[in-house]
Amino acid sequence: MLLGVMAPLGWIVLRLMLFWEDGTPLMEQVISDIFDTEQSRYMYSYMCGGTMMVLGSFGFFIGRASQQIHDRAMKLDKLNQEVEEQRFNFEKRFTDLDHSIKNFHAINTDLQRSVNKQEVLRLSADGLHDVIGFDRANVLMVDQETNQLYFAASRGVNVDGDVKTRLPLDERAGCLYKAITDRQVMLIEDITKMPQEYHLQPPCDSIPQLRSKNFIICPIVVRNEAVGLIGVDYKFKRKKLLDTDVDTVKLFADQISSSIMRINLLDAVDSLTRQLEHTFNEFLKYRDEHAELITSLRQATS
Repeated sequence: MLLGVMAPLGWIVLRLMLFWEDGTPLMEQVISDIFDTEQSRYMYSYMCGGTMMVLGSFGFFIGRASQQIHDRAMKLDKLNQEVEEQRFNFEKRFTDLDHSIKNFHAINTDLQRSVNKQEVLRLSADGLHDVIGFDRANVLMVDQETNQLYFAASRGVNVDGDVKTRLPLDERAGCLYKAITDRQVMLIEDITKMPQEYHLQPPCDSIPQLRSKNFIICPIVVRNEAVGLIGVDYKFKRKKLLDTDVDTVKLFADQISSSIMRINLLDAVDSLTRQLEHTFNEFLKYRDEHAELITSLRQATS
């Protein structure tokens, strides 16, 4: 609108410069040029209104194009920011996984050397707590005879695992029971927001090693049967558990499973070896008895 008003003013200045009338005052020349004739009034109205319409139309289209460019730039910046955040998250996850795998290989060496089931469970708990860095790491195993869970190993800040502590393997064990029966890995971000069936019931809820808000539970599966579980958390660091932590715990559970299978196989081989030795000794004894019987028979018939 301002540019539309400036167009008639520009013409007035230009006319005064080119067609100045001597002896006539400035204001009189300006007013007479605008209002003397009907043609002049229409001309100035056309200059003012037409210029405003033309410039307004151009301004509208230019402004709309500028806004579209600005919106596209904002969307592009937002997209670049999202891509950068995803790249950062992927790099962080890759770094965490790489660190966990390197530490896991160091622990795996010790696990492969062990032929004792309890030592494997203890080394796994030590690795999860001391090497990986979880605040608390619990390894619970299933007692098939009593249908109970017991602490095979427990590590944590200011927490001593009581291996004598047992809890019933039923609905009272909450998410622990579901992890065993469903053979399902669970990342619980906030147990208070989970259904009631996931909550521990008495007497399980009084065990300090199991009291946590954000934790991971991973079953230990041997030959399609859950024989135990691993539970970890960051109770004292208040650090949020991520998918990379789930992958790490899965690696430990798989390693424990393979170690238990290897130990069971070695025990079976050892048992078979002892049985074969016993059978071989029995054969030797029977051979000696048979030889004595043959000798006695020959003496009796001679």
